[in-house]
Amino acid sequence: MIKASKSEAAILRQKAKEILIKKPSKSGLHLSEAEMLKLIQELEVNQIELQLWNEELVLAKEKAERLTAEKESECLANVVDISLRKQQEMTRAQLLHILESSLNEIYVFDSVSLVFDYVNLGALCNLGYTMEAMLGMTPVDLKPEFTEESFRNAIAPLLRHEQSQLFFNTVHRRADGSLYPVEVYLQLVEHEGHQIFLALIMDITERKLAESALRNSEIHLRTLVQTIPDLIWLKDPDGVYLSCNTMFECFIGAREADIIGKTDYDFVDRELADFFRENDRKAMEAGKPTSNEEWVTFADDGHRAYLDTIKTPMYDFDGTLIGVLGIGRNITTRKQAEESLKKQKDEFETIFNLVPAQIWYKDTHNNFIRVNQQVCKDIGLSNDQIEGRSAEELFPSFAQQYFKDDLEVFNSRKPKFGIDEQTNTATGVIRWVHTNKFPIFGNDGEVNGLIAFIQDITERKRAEEKLIIANEELAFQNEEKEKRSDELTIANKELTFQNNEKEKRADELTIANKELTFQNEEKVKRAAELVIANKELAFQNEEKEKRAAELIIANKELAFQNEEKEKRAAELIIANEELTFQNNEKEKRADELTIANKELTFQNNEKEKRAAELIIANKELAFQNEEKVKRADELILAKEKAEESDRLKSAFLANMSHEVRTPLNSIIGFSELLADPYFDEDQKNEFIQHIVSNGRNLLSVISDIMDISKIESDEIKIRKSQINAQKFISTVLDQFVIQAEDKKLELKLILPDNVEKTVIIADAERLKQIFNNLMSNAIKFTSNGSIEIGFQPKGEMVEFFVKDTGIGIPAEYHDTIFERFRQVDTSNTRKYGGNGLGLAICKKLVELMGGKIWLESDPDSYREGKGSAFYFTLPAYYNEI
Repeated sequence: MIKASKSEAAILRQKAKEILIKKPSKSGLHLSEAEMLKLIQELEVNQIELQLWNEELVLAKEKAERLTAEKESECLANVVDISLRKQQEMTRAQLLHILESSLNEIYVFDSVSLVFDYVNLGALCNLGYTMEAMLGMTPVDLKPEFTEESFRNAIAPLLRHEQSQLFFNTVHRRADGSLYPVEVYLQLVEHEGHQIFLALIMDITERKLAESALRNSEIHLRTLVQTIPDLIWLKDPDGVYLSCNTMFECFIGAREADIIGKTDYDFVDRELADFFRENDRKAMEAGKPTSNEEWVTFADDGHRAYLDTIKTPMYDFDGTLIGVLGIGRNITTRKQAEESLKKQKDEFETIFNLVPAQIWYKDTHNNFIRVNQQVCKDIGLSNDQIEGRSAEELFPSFAQQYFKDDLEVFNSRKPKFGIDEQTNTATGVIRWVHTNKFPIFGNDGEVNGLIAFIQDITERKRAEEKLIIANEELAFQNEEKEKRSDELTIANKELTFQNNEKEKRADELTIANKELTFQNEEKVKRAAELVIANKELAFQNEEKEKRAAELIIANKELAFQNEEKEKRAAELIIANEELTFQNNEKEKRADELTIANKELTFQNNEKEKRAAELIIANKELAFQNEEKVKRADELILAKEKAEESDRLKSAFLANMSHEVRTPLNSIIGFSELLADPYFDEDQKNEFIQHIVSNGRNLLSVISDIMDISKIESDEIKIRKSQINAQKFISTVLDQFVIQAEDKKLELKLILPDNVEKTVIIADAERLKQIFNNLMSNAIKFTSNGSIEIGFQPKGEMVEFFVKDTGIGIPAEYHDTIFERFRQVDTSNTRKYGGNGLGLAICKKLVELMGGKIWLESDPDSYREGKGSAFYFTLPAYYNEI
């Protein structure tokens, strides 16, 4: 050991203590491993130099004593050059100052006894021992994990010269019993023929804490990477996988250990692998993150997902490219929501343009923002010619009146219904319209425009005008009818007079006929007398011839007889002349009677014709009056139907506006919120669910409108098949269990005996649509109680039913509830939603499938909890499936 330098070392140690007291420990010298090894080597060199210097000093001292003894009386002067020694002394002083100033622990201990020969100030400060206490201790006293035997076994390789030095980590125990980790460098050194150990100890507490923190940070980072729902992977520049997380393992279908060291070509088809590789190259060439969206299929369960992939080039500390970091975020829900939103927008555009009414948006400055195709069709202008222009440009005659109504809506912040006003087309044609206007509110709650639903009522107005004209014409015809009635009365009186005259003439003719008959009888009698007279004359002539002889005798008598005969002949001639005259008179009278009869017959025929014409005219007039009354009734009924249709359509449009705008506003509002970066993913997922839910509601409304349009145009197709009624209705019931539980309603399934054999012929999709409408209505209008669903065979039909204990339906709606747009409550403050098409669609579908549908509801049950029961029938199929 270095005995001669102990006093010098003590002085240097004292100075080092003073320096350490003046300077905080954090300013102490911390040496790296390389610097520490270099210091140990310098210590060894200085030890050798110090040993040589001590030997020279001892020899010089002996020589001086000898010379002093030999020549005590002489004055001896011996000059020695000590420049090298002084330089060495300065070097040793500096080295000791470094050793004592180091915060690292430095020990020198005997290789046999293991007792410390030297301990620096850094060790004393770290351990809290005094120098006197330390110089009697061994390394085993500081290292609780070692026994003397285990420690000697640990340093044996140095003693056997198998190793030049030892390096290990252990812990030291301080004087107060606390432990701290250390890093030990141990080396065996030869000194004055004796082996000693030189130990350099570094306190690695901070390093251990840093390593622990780093290890915890790595664990946290690893846990975060493994549990994050995104796909994360790292590739080298050649596309070889270096690491990945659990979600990426699901995508590849292999464990991380099986993925590392392989490329995309080992797991996916070449085309997709080329696509991945190309995106890797783009990111490396760009030197910044790049992104792309792609559909991928997960290998673990085969489901497809839409990923937003970001690839970032990774560099080390000197800027060398080490690979590409990939992060794939599953945006399938967002993509589906976007596609659903796009589909809903497209369907909204379709229904927006298919609605048989004008719909337009205007801002608060009377400018048209958006119009549908019906507006373009009715006005005769295209969208580009209308949108962006003001009402003053398009309708200069009516713009001020329009804007007056608009201002009323803006100021009141309430809808305005039932505005009948005029408008003009591009060609200048004036048409009547029925308008309902609704305010539109912005995100700030202020009115920023309005939407108007406009129905062309020109035909209704024309019908009303025609009805007015028809009423006027009917009044005129009634007046004409009264006039004709008066004329008919006069004609009837004249006809009665003529009939009386005819009866008089008929009586006269009867008398004349009787007289003529009497004269004819007299004429016949005279003719008979003449015949008798002629026979008598012939007899007399025969007698004359017989009595010719007697004639002479009886000349006188004959003369007398002749005279008498002549007288009688003259009388006969006179009688014949009179008879001829009478016959002529009778013939004249007969001709007059014939002419009179013909005239009377003609007059009677004319009167009968006139009477028949009057009867026909009366019948025609009565028919016309009946037709006019019917026409008037029809026009009144048509007007009432038109007004009812207008009212229903207005209510339907208002309701449809609410039913469409409510989910659409929700979709637009939540879509805008999705773009707000201040909402977290959970909230955005909730927004997406709201968008999807309202999208489905909007789709349901649009589907109902499309279905009723197809039904009205006979475009709907029914695809009938055999359906097991029990299985089908059980499936329907399962679909509404959750909705019923949410409202705490009891669902009951009522089935007949031998239910397995009940088969119907129907369209499964349309039958499902019917049950969906009926069950949705039952749940909607039932706040408590139960809902029954079931069926019962009825001959060649199967009767299905849905019964509820809801609010019921008033009696006045039983006949009209299945009509389009019909709803029990059509007010703006109605409690229940709906578009009034569901039951109309059900009725049409049931009839198309060969059945009928009806309602049974107690007229007194409305809002009393007795509910309603809907029944419908479908054809049965009795062969087993």
